Amino acid sequence: LPLVVVSQGVGITAVLGVLEAALSTRDQVWFFHCDYSPEKHAFRQEIEAEVKAHPNGKPFYFYSHNDSQVEVPHGSNTRLTSAVILSALEEGKVDLQNADFLLALHATTGDEVEAGLEAATVPATAIKHLVFGYFEHGLDTGL
Repeated sequence: LPLVVVSQGVGITAVLGVLEAALSTRDQVWFFHCDYSPEKHAFRQEIEAEVKAHPNGKPFYFYSHNDSQVEVPHGSNTRLTSAVILSALEEGKVDLQNADFLLALHATTGDEVEAGLEAATVPATAIKHLVFGYFEHGLDTGL
């Protein structure tokens, strides 16, 4: 089964171990990450090397601010949305019915991406969403 990992900002730390394990066990690994800028993108070089070493590893990066216009392979200065993810997966001929999705996104972005994936017939059971940004999501952390 293909694995699609989508992270945002510090959410990258939550998916590093999963991403590393998937690169040795999955046929296809698609990695989407959005961040403020290439300079603030933690672990970019390490992940780029690992994902590109996988025969079917596909990294995609999105930056809200790339003032330096650093050239980044597979990078884009656009907002990460479900439409952008689905377009890349469609181009790569990924069967959405038979893929697993791991989202490590802020609550608002994650809700939009998750809803877009489900609208595109991704089974809800195939989507795991690690939410952060609890207060804006209305969850009680007990703090």
